[in-house]
Amino acid sequence: MNRSVWSVSILWFAAFFGSGSTFLIYSILARELGANFFGLFSSIMAIISVLSMLAGFGIPQVWLKVFGREGWCGLRWLVPSLKLSAFSSIIAVAILYTWALLGDHSAVATIAMIVMSAFLLSKTIIEAVVVKLLLEENYLQLSCWQVAPNLLVLLAILFIGNLSSDVLRVFMIYALIGGLFVMLGAYELSRMRPPYFKLHGHGRYKSGECAGLPSIRSLLGEAWPFATASVFAFTYSQSDILMVKYISGNTQAGFYSVASIILTAVLMFPAVLYGKYLLPKLHRWANHDHKRFYETYRKGNIAMLLGGFGFMLIVSIASDYAIPVVYGEQYVASIGLVKLICFLIPIYFLAYSVGSVLVTKQYMKIKVRLMGYSGLINIILNALLIPTYQAKGAAFASIISSALLLAQYFYMAERKVFKTD
Repeated sequence: MNRSVWSVSILWFAAFFGSGSTFLIYSILARELGANFFGLFSSIMAIISVLSMLAGFGIPQVWLKVFGREGWCGLRWLVPSLKLSAFSSIIAVAILYTWALLGDHSAVATIAMIVMSAFLLSKTIIEAVVVKLLLEENYLQLSCWQVAPNLLVLLAILFIGNLSSDVLRVFMIYALIGGLFVMLGAYELSRMRPPYFKLHGHGRYKSGECAGLPSIRSLLGEAWPFATASVFAFTYSQSDILMVKYISGNTQAGFYSVASIILTAVLMFPAVLYGKYLLPKLHRWANHDHKRFYETYRKGNIAMLLGGFGFMLIVSIASDYAIPVVYGEQYVASIGLVKLICFLIPIYFLAYSVGSVLVTKQYMKIKVRLMGYSGLINIILNALLIPTYQAKGAAFASIISSALLLAQYFYMAERKVFKTD
């Protein structure tokens, strides 16, 4: 138990430190660059985030699944998956270059997008390294990989000092640090083989009988649900703010962004617990220890429900005092919105627990379908509610669609995953 608490604490600290570094970077750049160039920076970072999903194509999540299912025989998936990831990365960079050269951009934007291809590749390779370290349960090194890139960017920006609208210098910092982590990541992944690779939970490596290399078709069948889920999750998290902005204007979008930032900060706790610490174990237990798998699901649901309600009360009460202090008096109008968004906290907490079992075995395709339905309902509700209720309409839409998604998760988990329990 003590080891588990220590491991989760390390991951939570790394997530908090990484998020804090990002917050400081964006705060400094917003002041130094001005609204125009900071907007350019933010839009290019959004493009890089979308293309990094294409470059990764769900391959790291496939590793968690196949190693949990096959143990050491999961090594047979590495060569074809690395080839597929290299191909998808080339496609992603080609799309970035094409958009940079053919799109209607300023010269600064074109150069910036070309330079940022190194950062795009680094995001992809860091995600793969993080999953390798999760499989080894090497949480200390994993935390370093999560914190180091943002920390180096922050230190470089502080060292340079006055950027005064020199946005290209910012992109060069990201590109150089990204290039460094591409090389470090390639070295780390080259050690994903015995005797260097220390797969946890499957005993010592034995060169025994494993099936042959999987076909690209089989790999695509494993990967596409994870790739699609990443796109749905990104679209779902960004669509509310975008629709508020274009329907009700920048001020309402600003109020909603404050609530969204607070919600994201609170959700760091279940995200780290289920997305980092428990995920490799759930894949392993789903295939080899079903009783423990079910017990984790049952106890996790109770803990997440209680924790979600606890955080809901804390955030709701603290928002009256914290928002004017942190964001200023101009954001007082967002307090009521934050209190409304608080109802999402127990829903999301419980969804992390219930939805985690649908990532295992063949159930990911079910989860992707449910996410797609919920995303569509969310967009429709936004279109109906935002014109009348503005930012609060988006909050209502999120609460309704998220509650429906949780209900679907629970129904499918009980009916499909644990139908014999």
